[in-house]
Amino acid sequence: MPKLDLDKLARPAAKSGPVGRQQTTTTTFKRRPEVVAWVIEYALQKNQGKCELCKRKSFTTLKGEPYLEVHHVIPLSENGPDEISNAVALCPACHREAHFGKDKEELKQQLYARIKRREEQLLEAGGERNP
Repeated sequence: MPKLDLDKLARPAAKSGPVGRQQTTTTTFKRRPEVVAWVIEYALQKNQGKCELCKRKSFTTLKGEPYLEVHHVIPLSENGPDEISNAVALCPACHREAHFGKDKEELKQQLYARIKRREEQLLEAGGERNP
């Protein structure tokens, strides 16, 4: 990637002026709160609140808990199921990488392997596979 000329970029960026507005329409998906709750609680109880990808703790929230985001390995926008068999708890950095990183397909395979191990552990313990 070629380097950008910071001096050239600074001239227009330094000018002040009104901020433009743009109206957009978005589509959101109705999430199953029990799936989100289970995935986060599983990460807190079984993984000590660590990201299921990098295995590190994220920053701590005002509630005193590690901040984790629920990621759907197959996105809901691609008709992925809103089930625990398709959802993992990630730190914000890994969540962004899972969506926009150059290795996102490799990460998807790693996440599927983690979900499979998690489900095997649940079945061995006599738990339910999906809420």
